[in-house]
Amino acid sequence: MKRFFTLTLIILLSVSLNTNSQNWHFLGYPQSHNYVTTQVGDIVFGQEPAGSENHTVIVFVHGKGGNPSHWLTGYYDEGNEMYRNAYNAGYRTAFVDLAGDKTMWENGSMLKNMLTEITDYYGVSKVVIVAHSKGGLDTDAAMIHYGAHTMVEKVITLGSPHHGSPLADLIYSSWTWWLAYIFGEQNDAAYVLQSGYMSYFRSVTDSHQNNANTDFYTIGAWGYSGMMRFSGWYLNATGGGKKDGGNDGLVTYPSSYRPNSMRLLRGYGDQATNYNHAEILLGQHMWNSFYSYIPLGTPRGRKAAKTESYNPNAIVTSNMQMVVSTDGNFKEFVIEEGAENVKIDIKQKSNTAKVNVINPNGFDNTRMFKNKRSVDGLGLNTNSFQANKIAAGTYKIKSSEPFVALITTEKGITAKFTSDLNNKKLVYSQGETMNFNIELLNAKDESVKSAKVTGTMMRTSDLKGKGVSDSPQVIEFELKDNKFVYTMNSMLSPGIYSVSVNVGGDNFRKSVITSIAVTSNNSVTEIEDKKTDFASLSNYPNPVKTETTFAISLKTSGNNKLTVYDMQGRSVKQFNLSNLCEGNHELKWDISSENLKNGMYVYELSNGSLKTSKIMVVNK
Repeated sequence: MKRFFTLTLIILLSVSLNTNSQNWHFLGYPQSHNYVTTQVGDIVFGQEPAGSENHTVIVFVHGKGGNPSHWLTGYYDEGNEMYRNAYNAGYRTAFVDLAGDKTMWENGSMLKNMLTEITDYYGVSKVVIVAHSKGGLDTDAAMIHYGAHTMVEKVITLGSPHHGSPLADLIYSSWTWWLAYIFGEQNDAAYVLQSGYMSYFRSVTDSHQNNANTDFYTIGAWGYSGMMRFSGWYLNATGGGKKDGGNDGLVTYPSSYRPNSMRLLRGYGDQATNYNHAEILLGQHMWNSFYSYIPLGTPRGRKAAKTESYNPNAIVTSNMQMVVSTDGNFKEFVIEEGAENVKIDIKQKSNTAKVNVINPNGFDNTRMFKNKRSVDGLGLNTNSFQANKIAAGTYKIKSSEPFVALITTEKGITAKFTSDLNNKKLVYSQGETMNFNIELLNAKDESVKSAKVTGTMMRTSDLKGKGVSDSPQVIEFELKDNKFVYTMNSMLSPGIYSVSVNVGGDNFRKSVITSIAVTSNNSVTEIEDKKTDFASLSNYPNPVKTETTFAISLKTSGNNKLTVYDMQGRSVKQFNLSNLCEGNHELKWDISSENLKNGMYVYELSNGSLKTSKIMVVNK
């Protein structure tokens, strides 16, 4: 049985008037700082304005980590006028509480059942939904995949990541997934916000027969500020910059647009959308921008435009480089000629770690930056440094504790990642050849020729949004016709794959992080991936202090080799095993004389196109 709460301390004696006797309660007259404590599955009903018996019902759906009170108090208890504005305009309202850590599939099914209860209670056939952030994805699933479109006249989404968020890709990158405690909690709701997962979701949603019966309107924002300026910096350098419409600190403007919908407001430069992700759900900011599209009683006949497929994830650009330190030792980053507005965002577990930036001459340049320590929009301890212009060269970050640093710039060299995906093609099918490309924009020929492009690819979740623990596989690019290319012909398991690419040259470095989806090919017999058929592999001890032994079981002899890579796909050691025959073997490796830093490494056994890999930790 669902429970319904009032936002006031006054419990209205309405139970005796309800024949269902479900202990339903109502909000009182909207105040500036109403608050309600609810649990997942609860529905809160607003007070009905006088004479509103035949008026439209608006259902408000919160985002990830939210609850019904955010429609009343906002995220920071600044007061949200959404309920008051809806009440004063004559609308009836309901607020639902969905699971903040679940996928759109679980929440979509729940929302569909809640809409049934809401329409039954109010005695209406259809409602209008206003959804914030991931609530828009939960609504999308309810509408298309669970048949709730029959109960919904239209949907308005505010800052919803209809194509995912680069921040989710960052969290699940093969470079940083093991440092998830720094970036935040891993859960199902975050898995499905990866750009690759949302491309998969769009592929099975936009082509669904129910999609033609939906009426979506979208609003995106670009004014990242306050605690969201740090994540906004990252998005600004990874596809959410001014020319693309900007970002709100968590969602890029291109991602906020749902195919088969109507954009109500423009992005960067439009003062009506100069808000961050937390501000875009406030009624005092957004109500006047969308309420005219909601009929008060009789539908006004305004329908969203039907559009073709749209895939902002097909092209990924990056003006960012990532630096990871597992032990707090010095780590280098490079600023190239022409780069401006340098920002360094250093994330750590502790808020007391001392951080210094050392210039190319070996001097401490920390003071030349505008430095600020704070907690960012993800709740992480952050040291931020900013300078409009600094000399080109190799800098070092020194910290007393492990860290992840994101260095973003404007102008300078941009890394551009493309693949076979485009506006028509959103996902790969199992067994399909993949072609990845990296281009260096604004780079001189000598910079391109000196560059080396490596990376890793790792399955992070299945197609249901549940996390998996596969080992990364290394991807190495070749320079062809002024472009770096990589081709994969492996039979990959269905799921979402993080793709992390490191581009390094004599005078620059860039990092590209994205994700792609591989769907099941029904014409392919479901068998274990052949890459593990030719051999098995492990090492002990693990973690490694001075020496480790690789245990190798070969099912075929020939051109076998064992290669050790760092987490950015750069080879650090290689063993030729072509002399080994079929059977079990052991290979000892003394790392005490190797120039290996503490951290995680991928070791890969290969024989032509057949490969298998595992992870080991070095902790000297």
